[in-house]
Amino acid sequence: MNFNGEGAFGKVAQCLNLSTNERVALKIHTQNEEHVIQQEVYMLEAIRALDPEKNNIVRFVESFRFNGLSCLAFEMLDKSLWDLMKESWTPLRLNEIRPVIHQLLCLNLSTNERVALKIHTQNEEHVIQREVYMLEAIRALDPEKNNIVRFVESFRFNGLSCLAFEMLDRSLWDLMKESWTPLRLNEIRPVIHQLLVAFDALKGIGVIHTDLKPDNIMLVNHKDQPYRVKLIDFGLAAPVNMLEAGDTVQPIGYRAPEVMLGLPLSEAIDMWGVGCVMAFLCFGRNLFPGDCQYHCMDHLLSAGIQSFDYFSKEECSTSPGWRLKSPEEYKKTTGLTPRLYSNFYDKYNCLEFAFQKFHPSRDNIEFTDSIAFVSLLKSCLDLDPSKRITPKEALKHPFITMAHLVNEKDTHAYMKHGISSPTLKLTWSSEMTSFLT
Repeated sequence: MNFNGEGAFGKVAQCLNLSTNERVALKIHTQNEEHVIQQEVYMLEAIRALDPEKNNIVRFVESFRFNGLSCLAFEMLDKSLWDLMKESWTPLRLNEIRPVIHQLLCLNLSTNERVALKIHTQNEEHVIQREVYMLEAIRALDPEKNNIVRFVESFRFNGLSCLAFEMLDRSLWDLMKESWTPLRLNEIRPVIHQLLVAFDALKGIGVIHTDLKPDNIMLVNHKDQPYRVKLIDFGLAAPVNMLEAGDTVQPIGYRAPEVMLGLPLSEAIDMWGVGCVMAFLCFGRNLFPGDCQYHCMDHLLSAGIQSFDYFSKEECSTSPGWRLKSPEEYKKTTGLTPRLYSNFYDKYNCLEFAFQKFHPSRDNIEFTDSIAFVSLLKSCLDLDPSKRITPKEALKHPFITMAHLVNEKDTHAYMKHGISSPTLKLTWSSEMTSFLT
């Protein structure tokens, strides 16, 4: 018997079953908390109904008692993912676990560089290769100038696909959930400016991110560079010419209407996402519900190849002839039960009113800035993708350039605070700087 490890429950040993000559991993409970042991055995017996090979679950062999100790026997496996990574990387922190991806903060022993390592634990080769292809294409862009995460390398290790990226701070989602306090416009401005630069660069090489949300916007170093951000996670990114009408992309709460309706897709869907991020930072909550597409469609009425999922034609009506289906009709058509609950627009019927409720203006300067903010927000959320503002146009919008406040730059505290942001100065274009010099 060789002991492989131990924990609060007891020890794990590698054993040889003399009756079957099978090597097994034996989990020995040295602290006999009977209710804990029985609960584990009960769950293992229930899981036994699943095919362990097909469903990627450890095979449970048997349970027994020996010299008063409870023992559980399992098939003998190799080492854990953690142990595997320690062989050539020094894991410093487990950042995230998702069904198919682990993200670790690691130290590359050959370069002494801290990196974020994204490990695909389910090797869906086409998914992995697509992400690597997009990352290599995006590598042509300057990651510092264009506010895009720096991709270090891709490699395979013991059959697992690994992607290494520069180490960043935390996401905007993590920042917001610390207090759920809306950001001020002078804090939102540099964030949105940096995103616009990133999406303008992506548009220049014909790439759509398709997965913009606060989780995928990372602060670089919030302590030293407040609100300096980079765009991350290109796992769902695609060349614009590869997306087809009807493709399902974007998180529901950040999903453009043309995606929901099955219309042709373009880079404009990313600008819809920018608008949703603006609203999230401004109000401290999502503008549209994030778990029910029907509920989103209640606010986004248009036409498209999937309209029959949402709309029903009225044969006898003085209206244009279409209405939003009832929840019951929607369920009958799609098999999905819509979730209905109060939403942002139930309480605030226009963005101007909502903004004043969340950010009461103290004077005319702040009110003028709020008008510019809402103007850009509406331009990002234009239901017609052909009329929706582009990244290049948005970079020239008064809210970003602060041109509407230029006469106050030397006299008003609000303006002085806005232009004193080190992050905004770092990311300003020469065109923006000309307004303020």
